[in-house]
Amino acid sequence: MTQADDWKAILIDGVVYEKHADGTLVPAPNRMNFDKIDLLTDQEIDRLAAEDEDGLPAPDEDWAEALKNREKRVQTFAPKTRLG
Repeated sequence: MTQADDWKAILIDGVVYEKHADGTLVPAPNRMNFDKIDLLTDQEIDRLAAEDEDGLPAPDEDWAEALKNREKRVQTFAPKTRLG
């Protein structure tokens, strides 16, 4: 990974930013294709989620707690590939 690719994604108030090694935050481009996602059936979504090596299943109780506390949290994740 080159230094130019050394970044993490950070979610603040529902907006994704790229956090670079120097600490700067840059809004990440939105590349979601919601029309394509809307066409997925529940079964397809479940299958894709089960195939995701990075996605761990979460019980409903965990989701409820996360949603209850989401205003208090800042979430970070390191994507496998650079967006864009």
